[in-house]
Amino acid sequence: MNVSEVADKRIKSLLGWGTQVLRRVSSTPDLDARVLLGHCLQYSKEQLWMYADERVDRACVEHFQADVQARSRGKPVAYLTGSKEFFGLDFKVNRHTLIPRPETELLVEAALALMAGQQKSQWRVLELGTGSGAVAVSVVHVRPQTFVVATDIDHAALQVACGNAQGLLKEPASIHWLQTNWCAGVQGCFDLVLSNPPYVATEDPHVSAEVSNFEPKRALFAGVDGLQAIVCIVEEARALLAGGWLLLEHGAGQGASVRSVLQQTGYRQIVTLKDLAGLERVTQAYWSGQQV
Repeated sequence: MNVSEVADKRIKSLLGWGTQVLRRVSSTPDLDARVLLGHCLQYSKEQLWMYADERVDRACVEHFQADVQARSRGKPVAYLTGSKEFFGLDFKVNRHTLIPRPETELLVEAALALMAGQQKSQWRVLELGTGSGAVAVSVVHVRPQTFVVATDIDHAALQVACGNAQGLLKEPASIHWLQTNWCAGVQGCFDLVLSNPPYVATEDPHVSAEVSNFEPKRALFAGVDGLQAIVCIVEEARALLAGGWLLLEHGAGQGASVRSVLQQTGYRQIVTLKDLAGLERVTQAYWSGQQV
């Protein structure tokens, strides 16, 4: 059924139509419909409940219909609304940036825990492959005195990240943006290097069409075993750490491989952290600055 055929254009009726259409493609059709209609009306979830009997004007109905149809073809909700919540902040996203995942919050939490456990007047942090800037901005939001360099190979992604910093931080100048491939051209010495690099194997059968068809492939795939980017970062980061930590997000089944790469490269104090689902998600390791 086309939404134009729904005679009753009240909020609750439109939500019912949207949920019915999206049930075929989404595991959360009701939530998706609510987010999309709330975006069109600029209403919160609570307001959608409060004003369920309110009639919606034609322009908004057409906008909602177009979004539901795009979602039914697999386009992620975050790309339709242009934003995604991460670490309590609302980040702008688009097709140039990976959509921030809840599991990546563990990377931020691990970094903040390390910073809280050691007394430094100012931490110097390098984030590699910043994308939307979610990790870098979240760290500075909690610890405004942190000096951060955030890199990405994609200029368009850096523009999104910079915009997020300007919109979400009191001192956006705390983050310096650099377009480069991983550590190439980065100068200085850092206490902490963070990265949520691409770590999906190119032929991974578990990657959904929604992800592979819409999110930037360069931010997702990393060779036949998914470790290509991680190996590169592990090797390159040593030149920028003089007694500091490397924190890497990785796939749930890659913990042992990542620990092995770190150990063989000379890192110590290697620990893998589990996400809320109990899956190995972030590995941290210390580089003393001495070749082994």
